[in-house]
Amino acid sequence: METFVKGGSFLMESTSPEEVFTPEDFGEEQILIAKAVTDFVVGEVHPVIEEIEQKKEGLLVSLLKKAGELGMKR
Repeated sequence: METFVKGGSFLMESTSPEEVFTPEDFGEEQILIAKAVTDFVVGEVHPVIEEIEQKKEGLLVSLLKKAGELGMKR
């Protein structure tokens, strides 16, 4: 398995380009997953952000269940 640098350490340490993973390196599956997550956040999370900040009971559980149904859980 390849090893990639984490966080911003590539900015402060000597790092070869092969050790840095950027969005341009994403494969088709990773691009589709990113789009699905973005669509979920924009469509489901962003509209209720005020309720999330107010800690509306059951809301986070509901959102997590929806995310799970869409395959966004491990």
